[in-house]
Amino acid sequence: IGQAIRDRQERALTCQDVAGGSTRHAYGGARYPGFHESLMEEFARVDESDVRFNDDIAFVNPDGFFKEIDLVCYRGALLWPFRFSDRDISAERAKLSDSRLVRELMGFAPPPPPREDLFGSWVPQSRSTDMRPRLAALPADTKLLLIPFSSNASGLLKAYWGVGTLIDDQGNIAWSDGPDPLPLPATPVRRGLALLPPQTHPTDLPSFDSGAQPVPELFSRPDVDEKNPGLSPQSEKQEHRPLTTEEENEN
Repeated sequence: IGQAIRDRQERALTCQDVAGGSTRHAYGGARYPGFHESLMEEFARVDESDVRFNDDIAFVNPDGFFKEIDLVCYRGALLWPFRFSDRDISAERAKLSDSRLVRELMGFAPPPPPREDLFGSWVPQSRSTDMRPRLAALPADTKLLLIPFSSNASGLLKAYWGVGTLIDDQGNIAWSDGPDPLPLPATPVRRGLALLPPQTHPTDLPSFDSGAQPVPELFSRPDVDEKNPGLSPQSEKQEHRPLTTEEENEN
């Protein structure tokens, strides 16, 4: 998981370097949903290299999510990475986006814990949301594993993982396990993008008439012809016809 997040961050930074400009649109566009895609690629690579993982890894594409990108379910844990800040702060302050998909994923999260206010202790009521068919087809004991991380265009700052649930419309999370620091590798291994070498400008290419010009072979008129004003110059060598033929010789 840590390697997938590290690699995707590197790809997003490469996109920003290639695009340039004063905005961070290229970085943001490559970042989401790229982290889900990197998780999918990383676990697919592990699945191919070790048959022991075949029964532990499942890929599910929620209806209405990105067509080419699946969510990873590893050993009954549905992985949900999300960026919660562009600053180096604790994941205790992380918030989830209040989207329909997130509310559906809460079906795999633990129930909200009791809360207290001036009127005493009470348990928040979970909002019922119909789950998409492909999510509903997952085993009933599937658990949601939240993976919050902080990053910006300067680099990946912190990453965590843990089990929690959404408790209000502001995206606040009640953690029942964690969040704990997620081990991150120091360097990426799957950059995905590379800067192109300098391209040749069309004006630097040779034109069709830049080659060596052919030199025509010129012949001067004989002196005898030049002294005869009534003789027109010949541009081509005329065919020579013998005065006699073989047939005439035989006769």
